[in-house]
Amino acid sequence: KNALRLLHSTQLADMEFEVHTYAPTPGAAKAGGGTEAVPETAEPAAKVLQVHSFKAHRVIVAARCEWFKKALMSGMQESINRKVIITDTSPVTFRRLLLYLYGAPIAFTVGAEQVCELMLLADRYSIDDLKELCENTLYSLIDEDSVVCLLGIADRYMATALKSKCLSFLSQHAQLTKCEIFKELPQTLQLEVMDLIHWFGRVSEPWNDRGFKPRSSSRHSLKSPSKPRSRSRKSSPSYM
Repeated sequence: KNALRLLHSTQLADMEFEVHTYAPTPGAAKAGGGTEAVPETAEPAAKVLQVHSFKAHRVIVAARCEWFKKALMSGMQESINRKVIITDTSPVTFRRLLLYLYGAPIAFTVGAEQVCELMLLADRYSIDDLKELCENTLYSLIDEDSVVCLLGIADRYMATALKSKCLSFLSQHAQLTKCEIFKELPQTLQLEVMDLIHWFGRVSEPWNDRGFKPRSSSRHSLKSPSKPRSRSRKSSPSYM
């Protein structure tokens, strides 16, 4: 609680985080309140840099995050300027991470997309306990609408526990492999799912109509090994 008071009051703050985001320049307004049509050959609109600052305390941040400790205590540019620039995330998501570093509980009442953003940020800065909390929260959000997207995220960011849960769900809902978003997954991941479904016998030979082939027919064959043939009478040794 004392740490949170320091964060909210910014007393004794000796560093700052800057979250850089980019917003497109507003389009030229028309007389009727709309925007002018942009020709297809026109260059992309310039983006405006937006800077969101968060005051913080080096000792607290470094004690909770090894990545920030190295940046702030090892003679790097961040330690000289006492400033860390954060990109590729929103100010709201970074504030959630900063509150966690100061001991505030994470309120996982937001949607799956916001939890995923926080998990990716925790992965980027190697805050493993926060990443694990996010994974555990996403377990309860797995359903037919989200499982394929969550599987792709879990595979990309090595969230092994979440990936295992998604694979288990898909093995029992094989029809989801026919949706368009499933085809956007890396082919190796698609093969992993299809092999798992075939292994559990949820569908028969799913790759026949999707262009997939089993990785190893001997490995995934569910047929029992053939019994050795008995010798015929002609080949049997004769007894005197």
